[in-house]
Amino acid sequence: MLDREPIRGDLAHPWIDFRAVRWDHPGIRYAVDDLAMRFEEDRPDRGEFDPEDRDLRGMVLRSALASVWIEANRTGTSRADGLASGEISLQSAGDWELVNLHRLLMSPETHTPAEPVDVKAMLAAHEAQMERLLPAPDRGALRRCQVMVGPYVAPTAADVPGLLDGLIGWLGHGFGGWDEPTPRGAARAVVRAFLGHLAFEQIHPFVDGNGRMGRWLETRLMLEHPLIDWAYAYNGPLWYWDEQMRYYGALDGAARRCDPSVFTDFCAERFGFGAEIGRRGEPEPRMETFSASFPAKPAP
Repeated sequence: MLDREPIRGDLAHPWIDFRAVRWDHPGIRYAVDDLAMRFEEDRPDRGEFDPEDRDLRGMVLRSALASVWIEANRTGTSRADGLASGEISLQSAGDWELVNLHRLLMSPETHTPAEPVDVKAMLAAHEAQMERLLPAPDRGALRRCQVMVGPYVAPTAADVPGLLDGLIGWLGHGFGGWDEPTPRGAARAVVRAFLGHLAFEQIHPFVDGNGRMGRWLETRLMLEHPLIDWAYAYNGPLWYWDEQMRYYGALDGAARRCDPSVFTDFCAERFGFGAEIGRRGEPEPRMETFSASFPAKPAP
């Protein structure tokens, strides 16, 4: 742990000083180089987002379902299909959790962002995601209490606004070249999304829903780049679910070592395989949980 206090508006986090993270960081540079080679070999044309496209709708639903499964939601795939289509009425908190996230992922704010993400967009996304799940004062509002992030104490509530402002500024100006319409620009945009996910989880700005919000933010950040297609952007939660203990281990390891490349290395390793799942429209063979029977998996 770094021996420093968070600095308002500067993202000097008590775990990782994100101000020091640059493209020339050895681990970050490795992830960018690896992903740039992937984009050189496969330059997808994502085209327009068509909400009537059955394969695309299925991809987004799988993304939402995997993200809530990580949070120990046990909605099965058959019920998820019915909830998403409106054939089944919403009856439980688990139903709302899935449907709210699915609607958010299907929204133009996510799939066709007009501007880079900002705090206002994050607050609006949290309010939409937590409908019927949190009381009104806590939906779309930064937390006013102290929370734990696993074994760690998150930054104080008083520090959260400054840290979140710092995160937005860092995402916008801390990394040059992420918006270039080239394979290397796309690779940088992907790693930027991984780092945004990591930093968001460490700030933990909301009283609840931070895990789903962090995975949503990663998807949203990827879709700010024109060369990153739907399969790449939406399938992150599938591999996070499939490698759930490694996912938590990478988040934890990045904090313990004060090294964000622990997380980006893990993400880059799984990135191409996860995207390929989405293109095939099939679950990964090891993901037995993507079946109607949905065998139980221990909650973290």
